[in-house]
Amino acid sequence: MSNQLVNFPDNPAYRGEGNSAAESYPTSEAGWNARYAALRRMYLVGDYSTAEREYYKLFEARDDDDKRIDWTRRLFGVGAFLVNTDARALLGGRTMLELPRGLRNNAAHLAAGETVWRRSSMALQLPMAAKMTACMGDYWVEAVRTNRAPPYATTLVFYDPENVTPIYDELNPTKLVKAVIDVDYIDEADYIEGGTLPSHHFTRTITATDVTVEVDGKLRPEFSGPHRAGVCPIEHLRWMPFSRYEHSLSAMHGIDVPLMRIDSAVCQIAAGLTRFGNPTIVMTGARLTATNAANVGRLGRVMHGLPADAAVSYLQTASGPVADGLEVIREVMAHIRETRPEYLFANSGAGESGAARSFLAASFTSMINEVRGHWFAAIERITGIAVALDAGVAYDDAEHAFQLDAPPPVPVDVKAEIEALYLAAGDMKRADRIRKLQQLGMLDASHDPEVYAIDVEDETSAKARSMLE
Repeated sequence: MSNQLVNFPDNPAYRGEGNSAAESYPTSEAGWNARYAALRRMYLVGDYSTAEREYYKLFEARDDDDKRIDWTRRLFGVGAFLVNTDARALLGGRTMLELPRGLRNNAAHLAAGETVWRRSSMALQLPMAAKMTACMGDYWVEAVRTNRAPPYATTLVFYDPENVTPIYDELNPTKLVKAVIDVDYIDEADYIEGGTLPSHHFTRTITATDVTVEVDGKLRPEFSGPHRAGVCPIEHLRWMPFSRYEHSLSAMHGIDVPLMRIDSAVCQIAAGLTRFGNPTIVMTGARLTATNAANVGRLGRVMHGLPADAAVSYLQTASGPVADGLEVIREVMAHIRETRPEYLFANSGAGESGAARSFLAASFTSMINEVRGHWFAAIERITGIAVALDAGVAYDDAEHAFQLDAPPPVPVDVKAEIEALYLAAGDMKRADRIRKLQQLGMLDASHDPEVYAIDVEDETSAKARSMLE
């Protein structure tokens, strides 16, 4: 396990659990929540916490009385760049809900899934979910009935990982047994003139049979009851699964500490340049009077009457430490660029050779396709569960199946792709070529490829008949 995850020694959840700098994978829900908060700050280029500055000994500037006058701040948006790049590639800009091959003639089933998506504003929610999963490593989505009786108007609702505690089967760690959602909120209806708004605690417990809602520890029967889906109607969106199913690693994993060191070095250099950049005069062999001390640094003043062996100069910083610090910064940044394929899309990679960029593109595509494998599967499954809940029936993997389709993570040479499609025309079904052309934006994605292929065949046959008549 890498030691790049941020530890929080001032969090009681970390004490007595064996966590150290070399063993900083969180071991409790409180520890993970602290980790999520750190990742959110990193994406937002927010300040380091006091615990981070103390634990990693980040630079602080102090005056002669040992008062802290400045400290290490987060300066670079590398985390945001990685998250935004990965999230956009995950969806490809044109993610479509489709049916798998065995269900492609079931237009009513596809329409039911599209209705759930429209009701859930998935055009807005999906990009946000992709970005949050990349940022936090984990994200959750539940199929929620908004009406107690048909029509249920089932909607997909997304949750931050800090609010969800999953419980998996001990014998089958891939099976979710229960999820508990905890949210603190303020109800404006409680407002009393001149008073304060009390906080309420909302708890939603989801199992394969029931949904139970409590507010401030009291059961809310109007929102609770059996759902008859036969599975937990909630799915875990993961970025990089690691050692356990409960938590995953984010797209920013591994750059936390290197960026801390860069920020610390830059702030230290800046503090030195600021301190020594001020016109502080150093005199040897002479002394200023109280009257002259206030005016000695004013522009245009000339010092005279100095002893022959006296010397006057400005206090300056040595250039060596600054140069050394800048070189360390350059080396760390170069290491980050070399180990992260996302820099394929940065200007810094524009001068690289074609072979190097091809390698980066292959690495990036492989990484995103791995995430798509489990991330798309979770969205497909929760869409099917939502359709089953809408119909008031048990969820069936085969009967309620959906499929997500998206363009390649790295933009392709469209001309070359189309030429390859038609060179392979004899070995491909027409519907498969149409589906690929839809992904490339050459055909309207709203058409069913199978129906479109039949229409093309009919039109071609009609033209052939008219030429023979």
